Amino acid sequence: MKKFLPFIIMIIVIVLALVGVNFIAMNMDDREITSDPGFTFSTTDRMGVLYTEKIFKGNKITLVNMWEPWCGPCVREMTELQRLYSKYKDDGLMVIGVYSANNMEDRINQILSSSKVNYPIIHYTDSFYKFKSGCVPTTIFIDCNGQVIDMKMQTSKSGQPVVVGAKSYEDWENMIKPYLN
Repeated sequence: MKKFLPFIIMIIVIVLALVGVNFIAMNMDDREITSDPGFTFSTTDRMGVLYTEKIFKGNKITLVNMWEPWCGPCVREMTELQRLYSKYKDDGLMVIGVYSANNMEDRINQILSSSKVNYPIIHYTDSFYKFKSGCVPTTIFIDCNGQVIDMKMQTSKSGQPVVVGAKSYEDWENMIKPYLN
């Protein structure tokens, strides 16, 4: 028995060490391991300026409005979104317009000129696909960490929280105000 004692002690030490390592691993904060980067994308605006998810930093909330130049409600809503952006940009609101109809640049020039939009208008990429609802306009809200905010409205085809359809200035204002305080 005495000659097996060191061997038994060594086995006990190894088992305790393995149990300890397993316990530490099980109790680690998952964010340290998975570190969800939130919504990421890379695209350009109409002038070729690069935009990425870094645009979310420094803003309390970003309203990302997916629209098309052939969509009447989308175009009418742009004036409301511009008004919202003008009023709340200094309070932490960013508005971004996203479109995919690259063959309609002349029409887009007319729309942006008449609506006096000065928030970023960027090109659609596959990164936005998960927010596709089958309708335009479709809007998502992103916090400063790139996390999608669930406004408890609708969901996209992939289950992402979205707001479908054009809204009034008052509707948009009511949605963003809680995030700007």
